[in-house]
Amino acid sequence: MARPSGTWLRSRTTPLAALSLAAALLVGALTTDDARAAAPAATATPTATATPTASATTTASPTPAPTPAPTGSTQPGKVTGITPTDATGTTITLGWTAVPGAVAYRVSQLTGDVIGGVGTSAVTHYTITGLTQSTEYVFFVRAVGSGGVLGPLSDAVDASTVREIVRDTTPPSAPGAPVATAVTASGATLSWTASTDPGGTMAPFGVAGYDVYVLQGDTEAFVGSSSTTTYEATGLAAGASYSFVVRARDRTGNRSAASPAGTFRTLPGKPGKVTGLHQTSATGTTLTLVWDDVPGDVTYQVEQISGDAIAVVGTSAVARYTVTGLWPMREYAFQVRAVGSAGDVGVASDVLRAFTLDDVIPGPGCTVAYSANGWSTGFTARIRLTNTATSPLTWTLGFTFPTGQKVTQGWSATWSQTGSAVTATGQPWNAVLAPGASTDIGFNGSHGGTNTAPTAFTVNGAPCMVG
Repeated sequence: MARPSGTWLRSRTTPLAALSLAAALLVGALTTDDARAAAPAATATPTATATPTASATTTASPTPAPTPAPTGSTQPGKVTGITPTDATGTTITLGWTAVPGAVAYRVSQLTGDVIGGVGTSAVTHYTITGLTQSTEYVFFVRAVGSGGVLGPLSDAVDASTVREIVRDTTPPSAPGAPVATAVTASGATLSWTASTDPGGTMAPFGVAGYDVYVLQGDTEAFVGSSSTTTYEATGLAAGASYSFVVRARDRTGNRSAASPAGTFRTLPGKPGKVTGLHQTSATGTTLTLVWDDVPGDVTYQVEQISGDAIAVVGTSAVARYTVTGLWPMREYAFQVRAVGSAGDVGVASDVLRAFTLDDVIPGPGCTVAYSANGWSTGFTARIRLTNTATSPLTWTLGFTFPTGQKVTQGWSATWSQTGSAVTATGQPWNAVLAPGASTDIGFNGSHGGTNTAPTAFTVNGAPCMVG
């Protein structure tokens, strides 16, 4: 039998006469059978009693009386060579040398001051069961001859059980499907329901951690580990779909089945740069711009450059836009950016410089006077519109903020704003101006620190004189 791991056996063979409790072990503490075997067969009656005049007593360790052999029986010899041959956490196996004339062997165990029988064997080995881990025990063996004659008690033998190491071979339960939160263009936070270990939570059992895998077709590719039920997935591609699974791992390395897959898509991220921006047509007041499509779910933001100022003049869902309200025979500068579905704005295109034509449509005959009073973050603007024509004017005023100002509240007109482009439409009481008549309109606005006044105005899409 192979030796188990852990604390191995320790044996000690001690002459019985050397035990400190020899008297108890051999006389007072013998089992019923042992005591019966050690008792004298008959008692002699003395014929006379002498009375001593003085006494001196010397006490010696009692010696068990020899076991008388029944007629025709021979007492077997003393068992020797007792050796512990194997042990577990709850058993010890003893072996010994055969005794001539023995038909069986009786195994006894010392418990406290008492020797008690634990079993009988017809062969030269015996396994004691029901013991405690990592505990030392003392045993004796004596031979049994024909007719039940008991031989002398062997020397004592020490033996110890071992400390058994529990082997955990059962994997934890599968975790719950990972759920993605805080999704970005390059990562996400994964979380899942915890696994349980059938062995419990005390060592050597218990869930030690989780391994996270990304599915690549039918293959699981390991991406990282976590000691908790969350994991930060990073380095992902923008606008891509991913599926992850999780496996639990216990303290002895057993791995669970894979969780159900958790699938999500990363955000599109910042779109690419707009290319191919060019002009396709022009009038005295308009320019039509086109450019190459940018891949992905994007819209486009058209920006006009005036000196150091950049203003959004419009947006488009397609790769085309017509800028209006321009002056004839002037040069303008534009650039276009793609905007992703999450609001990420891409890199600006190269700047395009374009010219309006000299085919001015006769204007409506009007003048505009613009003035503003401002403070650190806002301003109040007043506009006087005058009809200089010889016929009534039904008007819609338009202009563009050069530095990104915003209309917050207006009066005497219906105000609207798209990007930097502002439109004002007359009210019922001032929507029609008689020849030579004027109307005063205005609004409150906000700015980011720079409040440059617009320099060009249109009425009904045609330029209006500023003065």
